[in-house]
Amino acid sequence: MPLYSTGDRVSQPQYGHGTVTAVNQYHTVIDFDEHGSRTFMTLRVQLDGGFVRCGRITSEVSYRVPFVRLPWIGGFGSGATAVSRHSEIVDPFRDDVPGEATCGGRF
Repeated sequence: MPLYSTGDRVSQPQYGHGTVTAVNQYHTVIDFDEHGSRTFMTLRVQLDGGFVRCGRITSEVSYRVPFVRLPWIGGFGSGATAVSRHSEIVDPFRDDVPGEATCGGRF
């Protein structure tokens, strides 16, 4: 699931506050109040069972890469998609997460 939706207000350390204007599988476009429109890679986060002790959190980032990219002309070709995924189990001993500190013997 995408982390942001069109119309969401966000804050970014370098550009400040802005509004999400477009989100697709690869890119999130944000129109910043003082720096104009910027495009970022879309981050998708999946919470299996919610943010609870021993729950699995998976994040995925994908980026469309053209076959050839020339600085003064741009990219050519349909290219490929680079995808990175990371998955972790929420720390069972974390203070700010509801539930008991057990993971069914996984720790």
